[in-house]
Amino acid sequence: MRLQNAPPPPAETISTVTQQKPTEPVQIAKPQPVAPPAPAALPSMSAKFDRANCKIPDYPPESQARDETGTTQLEVLVDVDGRPLEIKIAKTSGFRRLDDAAKKAFMKCRFTPAVVNGQPSQSLQGIIYEWTLE
Repeated sequence: MRLQNAPPPPAETISTVTQQKPTEPVQIAKPQPVAPPAPAALPSMSAKFDRANCKIPDYPPESQARDETGTTQLEVLVDVDGRPLEIKIAKTSGFRRLDDAAKKAFMKCRFTPAVVNGQPSQSLQGIIYEWTLE
């Protein structure tokens, strides 16, 4: 049996009730004493390219024949004794032959190592080499 004209069921009402806690006083931290300055460190210096102990890169003959020019930017990891451990191309000249010739030549160079707190230290040294034809 079906009821006709039955009133719709009442809608459910959902409500939430929150209780507010009384506001607690805000705790303000006491100022902390400032640490005394660290003792003065020995001056630091970065690695330096030693032009006297480095032969400039040979211009690759094929690059000369093709009039290839550009600027190779290198990033050299210099060891504590001034030897290059690794060389990466930071920015290419646009010609692999030129970039490879620069890496090969500068890998044979010697650098003045970086000094940190009076001790030789490994560091990165940037080199920009411009390839130009005369």
